[in-house]
Amino acid sequence: MATLSSFAAPRSSGPVAVCYALLALGALAIARGQQDWSFQHGVASGDPLPDRVVLWTRATWTGTAAPPSDSVELSVEVATGQDFSGELIDYKVTCTAAADWTCKLDAMGLSPAVKYFYRFKAPGGVTSPTGRFHLPYPRGDARQGRVRLAVFSCSNWGFGYFHAYGVAARYELDAWVHLGDFIYEYGPDSYPASDPDHPASNQAVRFGLSPAHEILTLADYRQRYALYRTDPSLQALSASTPTIAIWDDHETANNAWRDGFPDAPASQNNITALRRAAGVQAWHEWLPVRPSGGVGTQPSAYAELAINRTLHFGSTLSLFLTEDRLQARSSPPYVNGALYSSPGALGAAVGGVLPSKWGPAEEAKILAVKAQTDAFAGDPNRTILGKPQVAWLKQQNDDSSAAGVTWQLFAVTTIMQDILPNPSAAIAAANASGDAANAAFWGAVWANCSSGAVAQVNGSSPTNADGIHLYSTACYRRPYVGAELKFNLSDRTPGAATGYGGFVGVVAACRLLEASSRYNVILDFDAWQGFRAERDELLDIASDSNNAVFIAGDSHVFWASVLKKANGKVVAAEFDVSSVTSVGFEEIFPFMPVDMLAASLVAGGGFRGGLRYANTDRKGFIYLAIDGEKQHADYIGIDDHCTPAGVNSSFCMAGFDRYTSIERAKRGLPNDLQRTACLTEEERVSGAVAAPPSYDRVGCSSYNGAKPTVFAFTSGSTQVVAEAARGQSYTVEQCATAARAAGMRLFALNPTRTRCLGSKKAGTRKQGLRGGATCSGAGRVPIYYLTRK
Repeated sequence: MATLSSFAAPRSSGPVAVCYALLALGALAIARGQQDWSFQHGVASGDPLPDRVVLWTRATWTGTAAPPSDSVELSVEVATGQDFSGELIDYKVTCTAAADWTCKLDAMGLSPAVKYFYRFKAPGGVTSPTGRFHLPYPRGDARQGRVRLAVFSCSNWGFGYFHAYGVAARYELDAWVHLGDFIYEYGPDSYPASDPDHPASNQAVRFGLSPAHEILTLADYRQRYALYRTDPSLQALSASTPTIAIWDDHETANNAWRDGFPDAPASQNNITALRRAAGVQAWHEWLPVRPSGGVGTQPSAYAELAINRTLHFGSTLSLFLTEDRLQARSSPPYVNGALYSSPGALGAAVGGVLPSKWGPAEEAKILAVKAQTDAFAGDPNRTILGKPQVAWLKQQNDDSSAAGVTWQLFAVTTIMQDILPNPSAAIAAANASGDAANAAFWGAVWANCSSGAVAQVNGSSPTNADGIHLYSTACYRRPYVGAELKFNLSDRTPGAATGYGGFVGVVAACRLLEASSRYNVILDFDAWQGFRAERDELLDIASDSNNAVFIAGDSHVFWASVLKKANGKVVAAEFDVSSVTSVGFEEIFPFMPVDMLAASLVAGGGFRGGLRYANTDRKGFIYLAIDGEKQHADYIGIDDHCTPAGVNSSFCMAGFDRYTSIERAKRGLPNDLQRTACLTEEERVSGAVAAPPSYDRVGCSSYNGAKPTVFAFTSGSTQVVAEAARGQSYTVEQCATAARAAGMRLFALNPTRTRCLGSKKAGTRKQGLRGGATCSGAGRVPIYYLTRK
């Protein structure tokens, strides 16, 4: 920085001395002015390739006067040492007022698997926070090893704190993936919908929304992104590892499709084209993505919609990122009132009759609604991706599979799975499993919910005398919400409406849900269940993968599924993430306890019977650990997203493994998801997954078909680790299953051998020894060896 001494005047007096002094003071003022740049929105990296990465920041002018020009040049340092020692590469990048002072640099000349640190410097020496990243190996490179990703969706400022980002920032990741709804366009009184007596503005738990209205213009969208980027958890995750992002609808407007927005205010003329362009431009400015085109100077000049792209992680993973909103998506069913809306018609068909009294007349009405919904959802002309993008996706998948990449990971915004809650089936399943207490409570809830009899709801039954008790983490503020949300079906809660239009509205909703679940009537056309023909096209593509998995968000619910073709063949798994904060099924189904709701969804089976898990209650993210044998998913829930203090409070709710086809064959596993233990917090923080028990080899035997036993052999000794019931015969597949149940995870089947198990005494059998004696015939039995890879 220039100082007064740098511009020292000659030793003279008079006008010349005064001139030099004025020059010096001007230089000092300029130097001080250069320090009026700051980096209030943090730093981020994104779209990692083997030799480059996008580096992002925003330069914020904090001076009292206007910036000295409409652009500023920053220096960028990328180094292998956290203190910027070691190898150091210098870059330059220019931030302009035309791009809202955001800056993006495609930093080239880098190497894979090297841990880099980076920072930006403004004129005058002001330095940004330090970020870090490492890059993947090229496609097909076997040096890649395990890939670790955190997956997110749907972050709404007003309905909680972004603690999920902060938890993931602690983990060793290769990247974090955001599947859309990075921001929400709503004003403070628009989401979630509520009853007139209790507007949503009273429900918000995080205030300060800016701008304080629904965003419509480019300036609005930029201001909303600027607000979100001040969140410390988002800044921490953005600095810690590269971002990989696609958009969903709320980056522009709710339920966006190719030709507009169903919720666009009628008073806004020509809002569709301008608003789409504004949202798209702001997204490209504020996300560290690598666009294939440039940003126009006017919103109407910006047409960069093709954000579908592929990122490779060596021989382990190819990640296909899709655009499924603005390029090709067909219209929703309720646009201009011209198309079919099933909830209203279904409610009209059954709303006035108890489900227990539905007869041929009601069934005929329900089936008529179902015929219309099935025809609409099954229309082969309805599209989300469009034919060009489907063709691109097929080519990307074929190329990745042919290159020997183990996993093909398809990133879509909306879930592939059908949503078909079936409360009656959940009650029956609870009874069948011996859970009589829950079955009785859920049965009472469901009977009350659809009965319409106030006396029954407020009767003497201990399960419902004070209304239904819902144990929910919802933290948007209604007058009747606390640690225990109490929803009184007869609308007798003092001083509060139910939020569902009173008791009559709740009963209608229950009957609507009962009709939908009994007859599989579609109520949501926004997700892939409303685009059945194209969904089957994607499953055809997935069937040609080496190993396919889909990830999606949007629903604000955690799901785990397998996806099947029409012939019942499983062709992929699906891991769907809940929201960071956005409210979900706790708002849609407030009349059901959350455990009942989750059980109802699983009992409904989902798409072709593939749903394996649902959690409608928690906010959080999915942690993926992907290697050459399996794709492991940890479902991470946030204990408290309602207060600023909850940043370090999280837990793993469930773990799932999807093994490769080769590993399933080796282990004798079915073509399905395997429910498994979560990784430890230490494993996620370090990025290193602990090895399974260090047995030299494992044997599985059935002597005379009497009592099959799994042995673990270590340094010449033998240990019995599992035994099957007497009289059960063991197949190779059963042997692998028993070994896995004993905690032995990584084994490969070797050819069958025989082993002498010794005398018939129990003690020597369990030792697998015979005291040096020989045996033959019945004493020599088949044993299947499973050895570590």
